[in-house]
Amino acid sequence: MLFCVSDWSNDEIVEAGSSLEAAIMLTGDVRLRAILPSELSGATVVCAMCAPYEGWLEATMETCRDDMARVLILDSFESTEHFTPQPFGITLSIHLTFK
Repeated sequence: MLFCVSDWSNDEIVEAGSSLEAAIMLTGDVRLRAILPSELSGATVVCAMCAPYEGWLEATMETCRDDMARVLILDSFESTEHFTPQPFGITLSIHLTFK
């Protein structure tokens, strides 16, 4: 399946088995995880976004000649999935005891 994928500075059309695979192909970061729509805010770190390259999105992207406009369209498209890096899986806790 074809996906439109962006890391905010680049946008590409890639063939992948899933949107996560497409995002990993662009970023090279295998630690990505999908961000739920309820998690998205102005403070959310989004390192990649991806949507199936078909229908309205394909037609719109084909007519758009400005790179930044394509990125902004992809970001606002309702079917776009956003991705963020996962933590390494190590949680450090520091417990201090004051006497």
